[in-house]
Amino acid sequence: MKTPRLFLVFALAVVASAGVDLSKSIPSLALKDGRTLENVTLVSYGSKAVMAKWDGGRGTLAYELFPEDYAPALASNRPVPSPTPSANVPATVRKPADAFPPLDTSPIAPLPAEAVGAAQSLSGQCFVVTKGGQNFKLGLVEVCIYPKEHFDQYLAEIELRTKARFDAMRLVALPKDFRSLSLDQMKRSTSVSKQWMAEVHARWSLLPPPTTTAKTDADGRFALTHSVAPPFVVFARAMRTVGDNTEHYVWSVGSDKIPNPAQLFLSNDNMR
Repeated sequence: MKTPRLFLVFALAVVASAGVDLSKSIPSLALKDGRTLENVTLVSYGSKAVMAKWDGGRGTLAYELFPEDYAPALASNRPVPSPTPSANVPATVRKPADAFPPLDTSPIAPLPAEAVGAAQSLSGQCFVVTKGGQNFKLGLVEVCIYPKEHFDQYLAEIELRTKARFDAMRLVALPKDFRSLSLDQMKRSTSVSKQWMAEVHARWSLLPPPTTTAKTDADGRFALTHSVAPPFVVFARAMRTVGDNTEHYVWSVGSDKIPNPAQLFLSNDNMR
């Protein structure tokens, strides 16, 4: 007589676990860190955390913070990390081989497209000015536009993935006692510093495809038409080789910082 009852209890537990529908808003979510979030919508899934928004906030939530009954449903949506974590980083960047935490380079799922706004024009020029006052125009730079809410969540996911690796590299690249290091240690510190800076630049390849994009011409000029309603972010990155060194440039300019959409200058003044 007891066996059917135990089976019934087990079956009910399975049904309850399978009944978690992550495609719908969660009225109240009690996290393991003590927070209770209201009206939670899970927007996209990363390998380490979920991008979500809720009443009064948005951000990433680590899988470990969810109640146990959410585990099966979360696991079915959680992407598998790339088997070659540094595949998006050029071979020259990965030298020397160091035992730093690996990067998770599995694709970040693009967020659902937002409502289309009125057509807008945006044009400008991409260039850098050296300490000597020389003006270098940057051609073939991809200028992208993202809705600000999307960009903020992508950035949070990228920083979550890279924090452990970059913190470890920073300790080697910028030691407090650099002058007291041996010659070999100084060489390694300098090499890791170059590797670190290159990977900081390369990490932006994790960004999903932009809503709108255009490339600069030989004079660094660009022009595009888009329908992303403000607030949005204009993003671009470039690099320039100077002797044995490579300079890396990154821009992310909010629409509220663009007084004249016909003259957006991506230069030293508004780099990240």
